[in-house]
Amino acid sequence: MEHLLSGVANLLMVFIAFSLAAIQVEIYFCLENTLNDAVNLSRAKKTSTECQFIIFGWKIDCNNLFEKLALVSLITLDATIIIESKMESPSQTTTPYSTQSNQVNLPSNRTPKWYACIDQILDSSAEPIPFESRERFYLDLFCLKLDKNYLSKKLDELKVADLLNIYQQNLSDFIGYGIKCLKNSVETKSNVHHQMGIPQIERRDQQQDAEIIQDELEEMDEIRLPNALETLSVIFRKLIKKDGFENFSVDVIRLTAGSIENSDQVFSDFVAGIDQILADHTYSLKIRHRTLQLALSVVSGINQASINAYFLRRDLFNTIASLIANPQTISLTFDSVLLLGLLANFKRFDSRNPYLLRMEDYVDEQAMERIIALTVLALDDLKEAYMNLKTDSNQSLIGQVTTSVMNVFVGTISPRAKSAHPASHAFDSHPGRPIAILLPLYDLLRSNSIFFNLLISNQSFWQTFLSFSSFLLCHASANSRAELYGRLILVILTYFAEEEGATICGKVDFKITVNFCRQRQPPLGSKSDLARAPIASILDCVTLYLRHNLQRKLKIDCHLVCLRLVHQLLFCLQTNRVRLVEFEWRELWQALFLLGSRVGGRNNDFKDLEKIDRLAQQILDVLSFIAIWNETLFLDRSTTAAFFFEILRAEHTVKRLITVAGVGPDSVGSSAGASTIEAAKNLETVTSKTKWMVESCGLKCAEDGLETIEKRLDEIGMIDSASLESNLRKYSENERNEDLRKFINVVADDVFHLML
Repeated sequence: MEHLLSGVANLLMVFIAFSLAAIQVEIYFCLENTLNDAVNLSRAKKTSTECQFIIFGWKIDCNNLFEKLALVSLITLDATIIIESKMESPSQTTTPYSTQSNQVNLPSNRTPKWYACIDQILDSSAEPIPFESRERFYLDLFCLKLDKNYLSKKLDELKVADLLNIYQQNLSDFIGYGIKCLKNSVETKSNVHHQMGIPQIERRDQQQDAEIIQDELEEMDEIRLPNALETLSVIFRKLIKKDGFENFSVDVIRLTAGSIENSDQVFSDFVAGIDQILADHTYSLKIRHRTLQLALSVVSGINQASINAYFLRRDLFNTIASLIANPQTISLTFDSVLLLGLLANFKRFDSRNPYLLRMEDYVDEQAMERIIALTVLALDDLKEAYMNLKTDSNQSLIGQVTTSVMNVFVGTISPRAKSAHPASHAFDSHPGRPIAILLPLYDLLRSNSIFFNLLISNQSFWQTFLSFSSFLLCHASANSRAELYGRLILVILTYFAEEEGATICGKVDFKITVNFCRQRQPPLGSKSDLARAPIASILDCVTLYLRHNLQRKLKIDCHLVCLRLVHQLLFCLQTNRVRLVEFEWRELWQALFLLGSRVGGRNNDFKDLEKIDRLAQQILDVLSFIAIWNETLFLDRSTTAAFFFEILRAEHTVKRLITVAGVGPDSVGSSAGASTIEAAKNLETVTSKTKWMVESCGLKCAEDGLETIEKRLDEIGMIDSASLESNLRKYSENERNEDLRKFINVVADDVFHLML
């Protein structure tokens, strides 16, 4: 009891001593966790002549009051403080924490000082912070924890014209001192490392004073750095995506650096600070993650504008590679790969991008394996997101049967038929934003042979990649993002087929099991569930794409990429002499005839569309290739007979395709090459010969016709030169670059939204 009374007496003495001092601090009592901001200000102002602490709320008991006073006194032994105990409500203010009651409605761990400072910076009068107190003002502000929602709201309310005129000085100072906090933190850390490197004999005389000063500086920087990172992230995200910039690059430079003249120093410091924080393992993972997200917000938001050139001037490749390679930073791998992908695609068509060059020489296989594993996880999550959507696929049995029957005969009965089951609006927001990982994956597999070999032999990657691809390709017409990412997947698969046809054909006993999308009718047959060579699953994916993306506005470029992939896959099978046992060829050729019926059957609607002739030519090339190499591709003669009979049934479609392709007898100035002319002749030969066989025998049913054609297949002769490799329509460099520009823009936008 005596000890307790003695303690209370000591606390009373502290209280009395405080009440006689010369500096005033108003303390409103309530939330204990707000002491953090008081502590931060105390540390930041240890050399100042006055120190303010604001603690929200009141009506606490006397014991808690004494405890808090004791804590404050221990924190600020060098400050003289007078404490006024106020038992009435504080005056009404215009800040978001105002209240008419004595229960203050403030976010936890926030002080009114932060809100007052933000209002002062972004006030409509917008008077610049006085020069003599400017540095102290901003450095103190970054000691306080920010309210991201409030700052975002304030910035959202401001128009670009006002930002560039009324608020430009304060805003550029705000950003500039935020960048200075990054720079100061890095320099403080560097000084610590330098002191550690000085020999012990030289350090003895100055060790004590230097360590005290260094500890205080480091402590203050540790407080400011996370607040500066979050503040800069909010400001950049809000500024970059505003509408109304007349000259985006110049205007953003003015807002962030104050002027063009200052931009070099400001952005060089900014990029250097990001690089050094990410490279320094003594920073916490949380700080490095925030720094990485800040870099992603800026790089993705700026995209191809000139500011990102500073990230090329200072090469961050080693820093990013170390984040990917280090097991302790595995949580940063995804964001690191995204940053690498964005930087590698900055101005890549104007000059040799240094990040692309470094990708070519990258040899860390363990890091590559980590990138692949991360990609597999991301794609699996994206696939699950598709699977969790509610669709109309659970229709009645009669509906399913009717839909299936319509799809079988749609090529010959109804040239105007659309995809049997239009995409649901539930898919409008899919695929998820993490699909942006596909762009750096594509860059790595194209530029680095080690990565390519690791990827193509990874069974887990193939199974997950094709499973996800089947969902995306089924719903590729749901929105413009899905269309572009669907095309990117087709481009990636085409590259695999061109570079490593033997592997995807299963020549090395490489089989995978794919979980195909079955959300749209009709689904793939039962053979698609079996363990098969990757090429069979790829063909099923393109079948799904052709079947379910026949919208009224035909996506010609996407279908051209898809048909090139089909042609390349067929060429791989023919070259490697591989017959697919577990593959349903009828599903593929029915999808081809379905597309042909749209292109040929609605000639009047599509005749003026750019590249419609090339699309018709590509369809003819693929059908002719299958017809020529039927013995290599198909397991038996009955399958060949069925395919030839399908060509006969689609005679009208084939004739219209020949007309659209510009290889008919009346065509003038056609763009078709020799291979397409020969392909058209081959299909006409199949049609005329099979038609003569059926009519000459007076057959009355399809079964008899198939049997007759099967017996007389040898009578149908075709031109083999149409199937030469030189006649394959390759993905040209110009087309690749044009597509890449679109991919880069959509990926940058997705990464930016991931950071929100």
